[in-house]
Amino acid sequence: MPNGSLTDLIPVTPTSRREAASLLSRIGVALNKRSSIEARCDKRLAKLQQKMTAVQEQKKALSNPELLKATAVANVLIEFVLSRWDELVERGMRTVRFSTGEIRQRDVPRPSFSIKGGDTDAFFKEVRRKGLARKLIRRGADAPNLQALQEDPELAKRLKTVTTIFDTKIEIRPNKSGDVRLEGSLPEDPSDITWEVTKPKRAKVKE
Repeated sequence: MPNGSLTDLIPVTPTSRREAASLLSRIGVALNKRSSIEARCDKRLAKLQQKMTAVQEQKKALSNPELLKATAVANVLIEFVLSRWDELVERGMRTVRFSTGEIRQRDVPRPSFSIKGGDTDAFFKEVRRKGLARKLIRRGADAPNLQALQEDPELAKRLKTVTTIFDTKIEIRPNKSGDVRLEGSLPEDPSDITWEVTKPKRAKVKE
């Protein structure tokens, strides 16, 4: 402790009302000093928070136009690459390499699921008929539990009301961007790709 050990700070047990009042005063002084230090720190933290918020807004304002530029170019590039994929792709691989970077396709190992036509009533009817209600209907919410299909994809094969979606990701990896790349799910219409800025898992960011 800055002013001696805890043992040194503990006073002798008071023997009079006056000594007790003095100890009470010491507590007040210590608490008041603590509050003063906290107030100064809170004031500094508030100023730093304001600065941090301002920098975050500046970062967003500066990076968003660059992201828009990147994704606009990406849409045109992907349209070209996909239209000539068989011609450009390396044999036995799913990668197109250029002198300035590469474009890859990869399948997401775990599929996602959706209810056909959004018809939850038909879904509820089917899972109850097949004895799967406990697994596939959320208790108390009366809502589909599609997460259960993620955990046990084999269940989806038993359901006509469920669509299994196998997602294909496409990645654009420019040489100049280091580990940063653009990634998106490949829809039927490539112009509908929603791009995400990604880094290695330890430092993934979304814009």
